Amino acid sequence: MEWVTRQFSADYLASYAYADFLKQLPEIILPGLPAGKYRAFQMENDFPVEGATVVAAYVPNWYDIRDGQHYLVVVHKQGILYRRLYNQVKVKGALLLLSDMAGISSFEVSVKDVLEIWEARAFISFQMPEPRSEASLDGLSVLVSEMQRELERLKKVN
Repeated sequence: MEWVTRQFSADYLASYAYADFLKQLPEIILPGLPAGKYRAFQMENDFPVEGATVVAAYVPNWYDIRDGQHYLVVVHKQGILYRRLYNQVKVKGALLLLSDMAGISSFEVSVKDVLEIWEARAFISFQMPEPRSEASLDGLSVLVSEMQRELERLKKVN
């Protein structure tokens, strides 16, 4: 599958439909994908894992977009956006795009401005998640407090 790296993302908006351009893109192989048309996109700022590559399946029929699912939307002036979509194509001729990241506002986009839609299927990252030490310490603290209360209760009963 073609891999749209950051260096090609701006050119992709103008040349996504041209076979000669797509041949210039690096290719990657990911085993285990079901049959279909896939493309990989190296993400910028709107994906929760910085620098990750999202593997996505092409969506030929926009009426098939499932509400609340994650997609990559290639929008004429805004670029390649990773969003949770809500399908309003039949009613308004638009899509509602919601981000799972704080600070990124939701908005509607007319289907006239949409170039392509890809359903997110997987992501690849070389950044490992940081351990959530504050959550595990809080949980441990609660557990210790509960054990102390139970010991005190047992002392009173005996």
